[in-house]
Amino acid sequence: MFIGNPIEEVNCKVCNTKEKPEKILEYRGLELSRCKKCGVVYANKRLFRELLRDNVYSKYVPSMFFPGQEGAKKEQSRIEDAKHELEIIQKYIKIGKLADIGTAAGTFMNVAREYGFQVYGTDLSEASIRIGKTFYDLDIFKGDIEEFTETNFDVIVMWNVLEHLYEPYQELKYLTTHLLKDKGIVLIKVPNHTTETLIENPMLPEHIFNYNLESLKYLFESVGLKIIETQYGMDDKLPTITMVAQKEEKQ
Repeated sequence: MFIGNPIEEVNCKVCNTKEKPEKILEYRGLELSRCKKCGVVYANKRLFRELLRDNVYSKYVPSMFFPGQEGAKKEQSRIEDAKHELEIIQKYIKIGKLADIGTAAGTFMNVAREYGFQVYGTDLSEASIRIGKTFYDLDIFKGDIEEFTETNFDVIVMWNVLEHLYEPYQELKYLTTHLLKDKGIVLIKVPNHTTETLIENPMLPEHIFNYNLESLKYLFESVGLKIIETQYGMDDKLPTITMVAQKEEKQ
């Protein structure tokens, strides 16, 4: 049980500047601000990590596994999304060892396995992990990025995950340094927010960091990843960015 003030105030965890950010809005005691150095919009007043982990993420189940016809439609949509992701990946890596960070119940892992990849995945939800085992016979690791110790990946996927990370520079640096092969690729997809879309829907408390092209470029380059492809799309009415970046080979 968490005791005390549930809200912490933090500096930017993309560039780690100590400069006070520019406030955009307040929402139920939380606050979104824009970093003056790297441009990311982030929750500088946010819930403590363990509150979201223990009360939201640890209990998450993808809606496509709910009973009824709507769930089946969502499953088919997620499978089509997975195939699209794999088409992007296979421009650069035809086959190899792949990790899906924040895999939920492992639908993407299952499709990637059908494409011939050796698949691994992580998630925080015990319920989703059980579903992954039951539906897909997948063994999904339960834990955060920095608790995952499998290495030597050709591909790492973070589909609608980066915006949830509490320490994006630190966690992406660990992923790049310890998990990804030289010349391996990272594929991410995130909402492409503007100030207007965030004012309309702040996405709090779950979306901790809100990226655009410039702030993603800053983050990726700071951890040693070179952007090699960018796509723009829509999820329902929300603009998105899909990006592929490659770890450069050590000299």
